[in-house]
Amino acid sequence: MSANLLGNLPFSYNQHKSAPAPHVVVSEGIKACYDAGDFTDLTLVCKGNGRKFKCHKVIVCSQSKVFRTACTNGMVETATSRIELEESSDLINLMLEFLYSQSYALSICEEHGPDKIGPLNTHLQLHILADKYDIPTLRRFAAAQLTKYLESRTRFDELVDCIPAVYQILQPEASKTRRLLLQLLQLHGKKIPASRKRSLIDGSESIETGHEKLKFMESVLEIPELLEDVLEVFVGG
Repeated sequence: MSANLLGNLPFSYNQHKSAPAPHVVVSEGIKACYDAGDFTDLTLVCKGNGRKFKCHKVIVCSQSKVFRTACTNGMVETATSRIELEESSDLINLMLEFLYSQSYALSICEEHGPDKIGPLNTHLQLHILADKYDIPTLRRFAAAQLTKYLESRTRFDELVDCIPAVYQILQPEASKTRRLLLQLLQLHGKKIPASRKRSLIDGSESIETGHEKLKFMESVLEIPELLEDVLEVFVGG
């Protein structure tokens, strides 16, 4: 009899079981409101190009103490519900994407632009932005994306290009990411053919290898912390 009763229901038990969780329904609904510009009560304005982002205080201020203070301190921003920002509209767009979905995705242009470490720099800028506006979840997420990017590099010269950006990462995330970079440099440096390794010693290196060496040494001279880390990882093991 119970089987017949279930059979008369407009949906099966399995369909009901696979329905999205309530919090997913709510978050998707809020994101849809943001995309459509519905029920917004806060405007973020990028000074550089004047682009405006209409968003929701409950989403932005609940995840950022800086924005929360701006909206509750009784100053101009509180009265106007308008906050002007120095960052580029591309960065603010990614920040809001994260605040509404706990993730962000770089565009094809950002992934394959003229700057070959463009994605790394974007993750770095979001990491620093998250620290500025006190958004801990975005700060950690951007640092994790930096790590994934480094792990995807397979050539010594690519990793050397990443050094300046990695050494701008803030603590506590910095230590782990710096050590990973140097371990990858050590790993991929071992893959350089023996003839090229000898050229690094006797000074007869090719233009390409010499450029790699020069860039690495310039980084060591310009970044004091790098020398300390190099000695620890390459010498201390």
